[in-house]
Amino acid sequence: MNEQEAAELDLRFHDVLYRSSGHQRLLSYWTTLRPQIYIFLLSRNVASPDFREAMTKGHQMIVNAIRNRLEDDAYRAVEEHVAFAYRRVMDSYSQTDKTER
Repeated sequence: MNEQEAAELDLRFHDVLYRSSGHQRLLSYWTTLRPQIYIFLLSRNVASPDFREAMTKGHQMIVNAIRNRLEDDAYRAVEEHVAFAYRRVMDSYSQTDKTER
């Protein structure tokens, strides 16, 4: 799987999640941010095996919690997913800074 495919799969997960929420404002925000997030994902090596594995696991945890109507678990899964993505972004900037020195 190349980076474009990995990024598109990640975005499709979020497309389905936001559309199925029925929350129009959330979907509107997502639609606005989606192209920027796509570019960002491409720049952060989303095709690497560790990233794909972590994102797949995070997405599955979210789906399982929603499917089982476990609201607290869903919140925790989303928080973990966001925290992972944030750490990944911060780590990528740290690595960029080191290579530019």
